[in-house]
Amino acid sequence: MTLAYTYIRFSTPDQASGNSLDRQQLAIDEFVRTHNLTLAPSSAFKDLGISGFRGANLRHGLGEFIAEVDAGKVPRGSYLLMESLDRMSRQRVMESLTLLLSLIDKGIKVVTLGDAGARVLDKQTDLPTLFMTLSTMHRANDESEMKSMRVRAAWQAKRRHAAIKPVSRRAPEWLYFDDRESVFKPVPERVNTILKMFELADAGLGRGRIVKFLNTNGFPSFRSPTQGWQASSVSKLLKNRSLLGYYQPHCISYDENTGVKKRTPDGEEIANYYPKVIDEGLFLRVSAKKYSPVAPLVGRQGKSLSNLFTGFIYCHRCGAPMSLANKGQGTKGGRYLVCSKARRGMNCKYRAWNYDDVEMYVLYALRQLDLAAVIAGVDTDERRQRIRTDVARAAVELAKIEARLSELSVALVEGQGASIRTLVNVVTKLELSHEEKKNELEALKAQELGLGAPIKDPATYAQGLLQLYDQMYSVNDEDRYVLRVRLRQQISRLLEKIEVMAVGKDEPIVTSKGNNSAKLFLLFKDGCRKLVLPIGKNAIHMEDLPAHSQPD
Repeated sequence: MTLAYTYIRFSTPDQASGNSLDRQQLAIDEFVRTHNLTLAPSSAFKDLGISGFRGANLRHGLGEFIAEVDAGKVPRGSYLLMESLDRMSRQRVMESLTLLLSLIDKGIKVVTLGDAGARVLDKQTDLPTLFMTLSTMHRANDESEMKSMRVRAAWQAKRRHAAIKPVSRRAPEWLYFDDRESVFKPVPERVNTILKMFELADAGLGRGRIVKFLNTNGFPSFRSPTQGWQASSVSKLLKNRSLLGYYQPHCISYDENTGVKKRTPDGEEIANYYPKVIDEGLFLRVSAKKYSPVAPLVGRQGKSLSNLFTGFIYCHRCGAPMSLANKGQGTKGGRYLVCSKARRGMNCKYRAWNYDDVEMYVLYALRQLDLAAVIAGVDTDERRQRIRTDVARAAVELAKIEARLSELSVALVEGQGASIRTLVNVVTKLELSHEEKKNELEALKAQELGLGAPIKDPATYAQGLLQLYDQMYSVNDEDRYVLRVRLRQQISRLLEKIEVMAVGKDEPIVTSKGNNSAKLFLLFKDGCRKLVLPIGKNAIHMEDLPAHSQPD
């Protein structure tokens, strides 16, 4: 009993709906019947929608058959039936011939079932048949190569006109293609989701907190609404320049050794290809990650950012961070700031201060300050000028690299000067330097944006900051969280540290060391220190302190 195995391949999924599959199967069935062959139980090996031009089928159906031959599961003398040799391979002639000869050498009879009739290729194949086989291999590779060149040329032509006509209907996830007008248009709810991402990132939230916020506040993921947002998808969106309207053409390259396809950028970005859906300054600040608060958000913050001061509020007595203790509802409940060392029974006494009162007193203190003077001590003109100098320097260096790359490109084309290999190595290094310098320049520009506009009107700045605080009592939980994050960002721009001096139950107000009443010490970014002493429930007394003083 002689066994027959079948191999069927076509290169594009669209051919599955045509007669390619039926045609190949009919020819195989006819050959098996007329030659009294027996189809092996696992005879059918298929590569449907897989190209043979780069040998991709060697990693799938055809590769599985070869593996069974090598494992001795396919007896010598068995037949491998296919419509034509171009089904087995469309690679270069020598690669296709090597593949064919390796199967024949292992005792496999390769049969092609073309319009001219069946042709058996084995160790008895004569010279004319071999020549015809080589010719078929050459034609198959030549056709695929020509088709590949035509496709590349067509795409290149489309890309040259991409600024005035879309190269395809394919759109980013927040856009759709309007067939009637032949333009891309935003999907409003998805654009709103992206704007919320950038709003949260600009306010200082990290990827994890943005993901949690989106998933818990009804912002469905674009790709998998049931699975929700992931940190990786948020990260990619926050850096996607298509949001600014740019289109980056890509091409498919192949690793000749592994045959693996790789999608790589091809040429320069094309501006204004997509509709711009986000402010460029906001995008640069967020994508460069240079605009987060000095004191990052850590720990659990709840739905409304319970503690505005996490990361920069400390116990005045021992220097340990203050933590939030929630004692629940009721007359004795509430949220309190407590020294973290004291909570763990270490070297500090347990003293608590109602958090809401502390937050109120800090805001009262900021209301009384000349905030412009404080900011001027942090974001000085000197710092801004230094960044602008660095921007100019980086821009000059980038221009020099680009000029040198242009010169070397001409040398490569004309074959002048050093060897091609040397020129390629130099160009590769320069391209890396170009990318690094470009990233440096964008980061510097983001830093400059991150400084914010100079504050010339302290009353306006103070009013804006306190409006954030006032608005929190008239918005829903979702908006309140964002408002409090923004408020925290503004406060962390002003304050380096808040020190809390709480008073324990039954502790005397006056001691041998002086006043023992509850008070706050504010250290500002410009180096100034302020004492904040509550007076009753709704007022404070504030005075300047010498630098580095530690009053009791």
